[in-house]
Amino acid sequence: MTNVTGSTVWGVVGAKATIQPGSSKNFSVASSEPGTYILTFNPPFAEPPAIVGTQCQFNEPGPPITESTQDGLVFPQVTPSSAIVLTGNSVGTRTPRAFSFVAMGIRAS
Repeated sequence: MTNVTGSTVWGVVGAKATIQPGSSKNFSVASSEPGTYILTFNPPFAEPPAIVGTQCQFNEPGPPITESTQDGLVFPQVTPSSAIVLTGNSVGTRTPRAFSFVAMGIRAS
């Protein structure tokens, strides 16, 4: 029988695809176009992980807070080794935004 170990990857990513302090060390991020980010998990999970996220105004001065409750993000593709993240504004246009996420899954050992 294969042993399995649960694993969690978490992070805060700036709008310019920068990993912010306090994030876990087992992922990288790149931005291929405005509002599109690719998270790469290292090492990869055994199966696609469960992943949740939200936009955030991490480490930015405020007020005013200009985000709308309709601003959002989606994960249209999640694989054991990566996830695509799309961030958008209140009318659905892809827009660079800071976001936080947590991905949880198993790692085969």
